[in-house]
Amino acid sequence: MADAPDRVSLTDGRIKQKQRTRAALLDAAADLVRSGVSPSIGQIAEAANISPATAYRYFPNTHSLWADVAVRRVSADELTADLPDDVVERVEIVIRRIARLQFADEALWRESVRAVQERWFAQQELEAGERVPVRGTTRRDALVIVLQPLQSTLDAAALLRLMRALMFLCGSEALIVARDALDLDETAAVEVMCWSARAIVKTAIEESGR
Repeated sequence: MADAPDRVSLTDGRIKQKQRTRAALLDAAADLVRSGVSPSIGQIAEAANISPATAYRYFPNTHSLWADVAVRRVSADELTADLPDDVVERVEIVIRRIARLQFADEALWRESVRAVQERWFAQQELEAGERVPVRGTTRRDALVIVLQPLQSTLDAAALLRLMRALMFLCGSEALIVARDALDLDETAAVEVMCWSARAIVKTAIEESGR
């Protein structure tokens, strides 16, 4: 279903009630996925005891819903809270936090990846300017914060390359590679992610010559 012009605004009129309705839909979606269902908006509405018409005003399609589910689970500020000064330790802590969160709710994050892929395919006929991002920025934003101590060590290009390299080692895609391509359990997967991250960070620092 396409975006409707009367999509619910969360910034005016009965804000708390709207937030409760939105939360009920997101909770219902997560519960359905954990039970093994890849739900439609109609199924989510039924599980939340909300009319489908109302549900579609909050989430016109499953793509928009799963984007919000992912954002609701964690923020960049939460991922980067109370970090030490040492950048290698900072990176490892955040990678472990992301992995712990996603391995603990694997079905939900796999459904989020499915929605990302569906959104990508759905936009292929659109002009570039009409497309919306298929992914959020939480992981990237967290890594930018994590790497702040290196701003005086690495130039902007090297810092960007390091952030991009670390992106490969965390998040839903890294979880899927660990599980499906490498057949690793959570402990082994996280250790490989962290070992790789330490090596990448140390190499970036050594290459800077500082």
